[in-house]
Amino acid sequence: MENGPLRVADAETLRAFAHPLRLRILSDLSESGRSNVVGVAERLGEPANSVSYHLSILARHGLVVAAEPPEGATRRERWWQTGSTTGFAVDAVDDESRPAVVEALTTWSQQRAGEVARRLMASEEEAEARGLPATQSGLGVWLTPEEARAAAAELRAVARRLGEQYRAQRAHGTLAEGPGAGADYYLFDLTFFADLSGQATLRGSINVGGDPD
Repeated sequence: MENGPLRVADAETLRAFAHPLRLRILSDLSESGRSNVVGVAERLGEPANSVSYHLSILARHGLVVAAEPPEGATRRERWWQTGSTTGFAVDAVDDESRPAVVEALTTWSQQRAGEVARRLMASEEEAEARGLPATQSGLGVWLTPEEARAAAAELRAVARRLGEQYRAQRAHGTLAEGPGAGADYYLFDLTFFADLSGQATLRGSINVGGDPD
């Protein structure tokens, strides 16, 4: 398994990556850590044979790999995990792959945004009643290259710290999952890039939810 983000660059792999159901499968495995076909199918509400087919395509491109079954599981049933514990890096290596990159990022962004919005709205009332922090912001600012590099480093540091904490707790069996264990599941989304499209229109911030502090 890759230690760093798995680079997805060639056109064929990008097309496999960009399929809506395959993206949902990858997201599910990222959250669950490992799963068999039945588990993924139940969580996504999809037929098991369809999930199995799409897992085989993801496996062909190294986007998922076979996982060690949990204790008590039958060896006859295959378990899966993502090809990297730290996510995927989507990139274009040539002009042929560039349209596939756009398609992959567009599909992923739309799907992810819709899922995040759905979960945010579904959780809003209970989270507010329990006083749990929630914030969703959109911000466009002008930064010098030095300021941008410093901001990117800060954001990466937060994401890296949370990811390392999560993986260490899972590896040592100390991960507290579920309200009964004193922990709640938080979604952390991060997009930061130089918008060179000439459309500097998203200025100021749009916030949904309370201040995390």
